[in-house]
Amino acid sequence: ALIARFLPQVFLQRNSVALKELLHLFHQIHFYHDPELALHLHEIDFTPELYAIPWFLTLFSYVLPLDKVVYLWDYLLPGPDTLPIFVALAILQYFKPLLMPLDFNASIFFFTNLPPLDLNQWVMIAQDFWRNTPESLTMLPTEAQSPGMPVNSAKWWEQHRPVDDRRSELSPEISLGNFLALRDTFVILDARSPKEYR
Repeated sequence: ALIARFLPQVFLQRNSVALKELLHLFHQIHFYHDPELALHLHEIDFTPELYAIPWFLTLFSYVLPLDKVVYLWDYLLPGPDTLPIFVALAILQYFKPLLMPLDFNASIFFFTNLPPLDLNQWVMIAQDFWRNTPESLTMLPTEAQSPGMPVNSAKWWEQHRPVDDRRSELSPEISLGNFLALRDTFVILDARSPKEYR
């Protein structure tokens, strides 16, 4: 039940696309919530593939002792399907002061020997991230497409693009509805050239 719910398609024979989509979504949500740490990890080329795969594939039993795993799974089960992403973000946020000064090699060592976690604080951070994330940002591309949407839509935001084409994008994409609902909470800059603006 846990795998079907939280990791659909990841344990299938050809799972690389599903796993890439999950890691890319995690990466984008990280940039949305903590661009400082996300950019630091990006600049030292410390990608989620290097540390987050075992977290997701084992639903954190890789990094936690059994008694804490059971507690965490009790927390995950009644929550939304994307909650593991926010739990992973909470790990990064929890250790942010320790991660910011690290280079690539030190980061590898850090993640192979994670210090103990305060699980209650970790869960509270995950809940806060989940509550403050636009719903459209938590959808995998197959979920985000509208039913009946024309395949050859002229609107770029309605086009599904393979994850490998989106990997270089650091800023997440949110729906127009979420954007309009949030527009008073942040500054909006239009970085298009005058030619593109027309």
